[in-house]
Amino acid sequence: MQPVRNRTNKLAMILAIVIAVVFVAFFGVNTVRNHLENEELAKLESALRESYENEQERAAALESEMARELTPEEKIELARQRFGLVFPNEILFLPNDE
Repeated sequence: MQPVRNRTNKLAMILAIVIAVVFVAFFGVNTVRNHLENEELAKLESALRESYENEQERAAALESEMARELTPEEKIELARQRFGLVFPNEILFLPNDE
């Protein structure tokens, strides 16, 4: 009766080892995958933070430019460039785009 019990114990031990190996392999793969994903996310976060800081600086520069009072010459130039406005009795010549 002893050989059957030894055989059963060996099978149980082998089964426990196989389950342990599968368990360790599964969580090891997931740990590596999570680590790689975290590295990618950290790089993306860094790039987004840099972009955000650049946009904040740009917004501050635009706000300071908007707060500045335009000189009469700048107002005239702005009206000419953006809106195509001219003074009365003034003729506007546009280039031919052909």
